[in-house]
Amino acid sequence: MVDLFGRQTRCSSTKGWTGHTLGACGAIEAIISALAIANGFLPGSVNTRNVDPAMGLRYLLDNETGSVDRVMSNAFGFGGTNCSLVLGRHMKMKFFVEAVAVLGPGLAGWEAARPILAGSTPYIPCDLVLPRFEALPAAERRRVGPGGEAVVSVGLQALEQAAAAGDAVPTVFTSSVGDGDVINEICSMLAGSDRSSRRRDSTIPYTTPPRVTGGFATGSQCAVHEPVRIRLELYRGPARTATQASVDHESVLLIAYDLPYPEPLRGVRRFAIRSRALC
Repeated sequence: MVDLFGRQTRCSSTKGWTGHTLGACGAIEAIISALAIANGFLPGSVNTRNVDPAMGLRYLLDNETGSVDRVMSNAFGFGGTNCSLVLGRHMKMKFFVEAVAVLGPGLAGWEAARPILAGSTPYIPCDLVLPRFEALPAAERRRVGPGGEAVVSVGLQALEQAAAAGDAVPTVFTSSVGDGDVINEICSMLAGSDRSSRRRDSTIPYTTPPRVTGGFATGSQCAVHEPVRIRLELYRGPARTATQASVDHESVLLIAYDLPYPEPLRGVRRFAIRSRALC
C-alpha cells in the first residue's frame, strides 16, 4: 500500500463498527465506502489505540471529515478469496470527435451528408453505392454481405480521416438490428410445417459479422464491444464509446449501422442500409 499510494494515504478498518458479518462484510464495507464519498467523511477504526509504526500508512483512529474522491474497499476472505473494489465520485467525461464518416442511400460520405443532415440541402433518396472493397483477403471477402461491406467501409473511412492506425484502435459496434437474412430464414422455418432446425433442405445463409470483418480488415486485435441488440442499443453504443475514451484516454472507433430486412419483415420494420462512424 505504501509503495502504491504513499505514506499519507488514509486507511482504516470498519469491522469494529459492525462485527464480522462473514459473507456480507464485503458488501457492507462497499456501502460504507460509497457513503464516505457521498457524505465527505472517513470512518475511524473503533477500539484501536496502538498502531504499529512499521505499517507506514496514515491509519485513522477517529472519524475525520473532508472531501473524498476515491475509496478502495478490500475484502480478504477465507481460503484466498480476495477482492479489491475501487469506488469513485462521479466525474464529468471529456472527449472530442476526431473524424466522422457516413455512408447510406443518398449519403455518399460525410462532406455530402453534412448539409443534408443539417437541413440546408434537401435529401434525395437513391441506391447505395458501395466503395470498392479490397480491405479483406479473397477468402474472407466472399463471406461478407453488402451490409457488412458498408459497415466496415465507413469505419475505414473514419480511421483514414483521423489518421489513426486501425490495428491499434478498439471498436464499438452498435445497431438496432440483427442479421436480417438469417432471421428471415429462421422465421420462415418456424412458420412452416417442419420446424426442425436439422432439416436437410434448410439453408440458413452465413455471413461474417461486421465486428469480425472489421478485425480482419484492419488486422486489429484490440477489444471489440457490441451491446445486446435492442432498440436502445443505438444510444448505448455512444455512451459506451464516450466512457471508454474518457476513462482509458485513448481513441475509440464507434460504428453505428442499420441493415434492411428482406420481405415480409421489411414491410413491418423498414430500415435501409446506413452506417455512421466516429473516431
